[in-house]
Amino acid sequence: MSMGAAVEVANILRETHPDMERIFTRGGCYQFVRIARAVEPLMSARYCEVEGHAFAAVGAAGVDITGAFDWRERYPEARLLSAEPRFERDAPHWHAAAFWVNPSGGRVASPSVPFPPKSEGWRPVFQRGN
Repeated sequence: MSMGAAVEVANILRETHPDMERIFTRGGCYQFVRIARAVEPLMSARYCEVEGHAFAAVGAAGVDITGAFDWRERYPEARLLSAEPRFERDAPHWHAAAFWVNPSGGRVASPSVPFPPKSEGWRPVFQRGN
């Protein structure tokens, strides 16, 4: 299977506006995965917890808003997103989270963290736009 269509989508989005790369690398990465999988349905969703980044992949080839890459070199710790039930539940909301909170510990994680480290009880807190 080819990643050509997903790579082309990444190119078109980057050319659309200078902020697209920032949007899809700082909280919107899973949304890009959804777009990539819409044009290439057999791609898998992968997540690197070390980098806090989701991307689409087929075999060793990965794609995100920056284009194509060998995910084994760039994100060797990445695993299948579907292997983590919390991602299936929370990943579609990463782009909208204002911050993350762990009620049991009273801690808050920065909005730049797509998903806090492995800790049970973390949940996204959303802010309403104007």
